[in-house]
Amino acid sequence: MTPGSADLNLEADLVILGGGGAGLCAALAAGENGCKNIVVLEKRASTTGNSAMGGGPFAVESLVQKRQGIDAPRDKYFKAALSFANWKINPRIVRAFVDKSGDTIRWLEELGVKFQPLPPPPVAAPDVLNAML
Repeated sequence: MTPGSADLNLEADLVILGGGGAGLCAALAAGENGCKNIVVLEKRASTTGNSAMGGGPFAVESLVQKRQGIDAPRDKYFKAALSFANWKINPRIVRAFVDKSGDTIRWLEELGVKFQPLPPPPVAAPDVLNAML
């Protein structure tokens, strides 16, 4: 608690620690599956978490990209991620993350989130960042 803040007593069926991309998606999924009383706790002033470091949600082969005529093949970015990490990360986890990224953007769009492709920063792989509108 910060000085001057009030103590809160909260009751919840589910408490999620962290309001970044993963935490917020977990809250959405829990709500879709019938959980009614969900509390997301975030220590920062905004709910961006580590997703903010990437500039926006990562996705390959998403409908957002396809609508823009952007070719972002999953195998290319899977190999790029492994190479970036000097092949010292678990390839099964990276493969699952890359392969499901487009589906995640589709799911969020179905829930009403609006996206547009972002121009890549100079050091990033092109065409894989998406801004939430």
